Amino acid sequence: MDLFPYKKIVSKKRKYNRCEHIFIQGENMKGACECPIIHRDKVDKVKKQMLSDDILFDLAELFKIFGDIIKMKIICTLKENKLCLCNIAYITNSTQLAISNQLRILKQTKLIKARKAVYYSLADNHVI
Repeated sequence: MDLFPYKKIVSKKRKYNRCEHIFIQGENMKGACECPIIHRDKVDKVKKQMLSDDILFDLAELFKIFGDIIKMKIICTLKENKLCLCNIAYITNSTQLAISNQLRILKQTKLIKARKAVYYSLADNHVI
Protein backbone atom coordinates (compact mmCIF):
# COMPACT_ATOMS: atom_id res chain seq x y z
CA MET A 1 0.00 0.00 0.00
CA ASP A 2 1.37 3.36 -0.96
CA LEU A 3 1.26 5.87 1.88
CA PHE A 4 1.52 8.85 -0.45
CA PRO A 5 -1.39 9.46 -2.83
CA TYR A 6 0.54 11.63 -5.25
CA LYS A 7 0.70 10.94 -8.97
CA LYS A 8 4.39 11.37 -9.56
CA ILE A 9 7.53 11.47 -7.46
CA VAL A 10 10.07 13.87 -8.91
CA SER A 11 13.51 12.37 -8.93
CA LYS A 12 15.19 15.52 -7.67
CA LYS A 13 16.81 14.94 -4.29
CA ARG A 14 18.10 17.78 -2.17
CA LYS A 15 19.77 18.06 1.19
CA TYR A 16 17.78 20.28 3.52
CA ASN A 17 18.48 20.60 7.23
CA ARG A 18 20.66 17.47 7.07
CA CYS A 19 17.67 15.47 5.90
CA GLU A 20 17.16 13.91 2.48
CA HIS A 21 13.87 14.99 0.93
CA ILE A 22 12.07 13.94 -2.19
CA PHE A 23 9.98 16.64 -3.79
CA ILE A 24 6.67 15.45 -5.16
CA GLN A 25 4.17 16.89 -7.53
CA GLY A 26 0.60 15.85 -8.13
CA GLU A 27 -2.35 16.89 -10.24
CA ASN A 28 -4.93 17.45 -7.52
CA MET A 29 -3.27 18.67 -4.35
CA LYS A 30 -6.43 20.00 -2.63
CA GLY A 31 -6.58 18.68 0.90
CA ALA A 32 -3.04 17.39 0.62
CA CYS A 33 -0.07 18.27 2.76
CA GLU A 34 1.00 21.90 2.52
CA CYS A 35 4.61 20.81 2.32
CA PRO A 36 4.97 18.51 -0.72
CA ILE A 37 8.15 16.88 0.60
CA ILE A 38 8.63 13.27 1.64
CA HIS A 39 11.06 13.15 4.54
CA ARG A 40 12.83 9.91 3.61
CA ASP A 41 14.69 9.49 6.91
CA LYS A 42 11.46 9.73 8.92
CA VAL A 43 9.45 7.63 6.49
CA ASP A 44 12.08 4.87 6.37
CA LYS A 45 12.29 4.79 10.18
CA VAL A 46 8.51 4.43 10.51
CA LYS A 47 8.37 1.76 7.77
CA LYS A 48 11.00 -0.30 9.59
CA GLN A 49 8.98 -0.15 12.81
CA MET A 50 5.63 -0.82 11.14
CA LEU A 51 3.90 -4.06 12.15
CA SER A 52 3.34 -6.68 9.47
CA ASP A 53 0.01 -6.82 7.64
CA ASP A 54 -0.81 -10.14 9.34
CA ILE A 55 -0.36 -8.65 12.80
CA LEU A 56 -2.34 -5.55 11.87
CA PHE A 57 -5.14 -7.74 10.51
CA ASP A 58 -5.24 -9.69 13.80
CA LEU A 59 -5.33 -6.43 15.77
CA ALA A 60 -8.17 -5.11 13.63
CA GLU A 61 -10.14 -8.31 14.24
CA LEU A 62 -9.50 -8.00 17.97
CA PHE A 63 -10.75 -4.41 18.02
CA LYS A 64 -13.89 -5.53 16.16
CA ILE A 65 -14.63 -7.83 19.08
CA PHE A 66 -14.38 -4.98 21.55
CA GLY A 67 -16.89 -3.06 19.43
CA ASP A 68 -19.65 -5.60 20.09
CA ILE A 69 -21.72 -4.97 23.24
CA ILE A 70 -22.70 -8.63 23.76
CA LYS A 71 -19.09 -9.77 23.65
CA MET A 72 -18.14 -7.00 26.07
CA LYS A 73 -20.95 -8.07 28.43
CA ILE A 74 -19.61 -11.62 28.31
CA ILE A 75 -16.06 -10.46 29.05
CA CYS A 76 -17.27 -8.34 31.98
CA THR A 77 -19.38 -11.23 33.26
CA LEU A 78 -16.48 -13.68 33.13
CA LYS A 79 -14.21 -11.18 34.84
CA GLU A 80 -16.19 -11.78 38.04
CA ASN A 81 -16.42 -15.57 37.99
CA LYS A 82 -16.30 -18.75 35.92
CA LEU A 83 -19.81 -19.39 34.64
CA CYS A 84 -21.66 -21.84 32.46
CA LEU A 85 -23.53 -20.97 29.27
CA CYS A 86 -27.00 -20.72 30.84
CA ASN A 87 -25.78 -18.36 33.58
CA ILE A 88 -24.01 -16.12 31.06
CA ALA A 89 -27.16 -16.06 28.91
CA TYR A 90 -29.28 -15.12 31.93
CA ILE A 91 -26.91 -12.34 33.06
CA THR A 92 -26.61 -10.84 29.56
CA ASN A 93 -30.34 -11.25 28.87
CA SER A 94 -29.62 -13.24 25.69
CA THR A 95 -30.46 -16.67 24.36
CA GLN A 96 -28.13 -19.59 24.94
CA LEU A 97 -27.71 -19.99 21.19
CA ALA A 98 -26.62 -16.35 20.77
CA ILE A 99 -24.21 -16.59 23.71
CA SER A 100 -22.84 -19.91 22.45
CA ASN A 101 -21.95 -18.30 19.11
CA GLN A 102 -20.32 -15.33 20.84
CA LEU A 103 -18.35 -17.64 23.17
CA ARG A 104 -17.07 -19.56 20.14
CA ILE A 105 -15.72 -16.33 18.63
CA LEU A 106 -14.15 -15.28 21.94
CA LYS A 107 -12.48 -18.71 22.25
CA GLN A 108 -11.11 -18.48 18.70
CA THR A 109 -9.49 -15.16 19.53
CA LYS A 110 -8.10 -16.67 22.76
CA LEU A 111 -9.81 -14.09 24.95
CA ILE A 112 -11.57 -16.77 26.95
CA LYS A 113 -10.96 -20.42 27.68
CA ALA A 114 -13.45 -23.17 28.31
CA ARG A 115 -13.33 -26.19 30.51
CA LYS A 116 -15.93 -28.78 29.74
CA ALA A 117 -17.30 -30.85 32.57
CA VAL A 118 -17.05 -34.55 31.96
CA TYR A 119 -20.12 -36.65 32.66
CA TYR A 120 -19.89 -40.40 33.01
CA SER A 121 -22.62 -42.89 32.26
CA LEU A 122 -22.96 -46.64 31.98
CA ALA A 123 -21.96 -48.05 28.63
CA ASP A 124 -25.18 -50.07 28.41
CA ASN A 125 -27.97 -51.42 30.62
CA HIS A 126 -26.56 -54.94 31.23
CA VAL A 127 -24.23 -53.57 33.95
CA ILE A 128 -27.15 -53.11 36.42
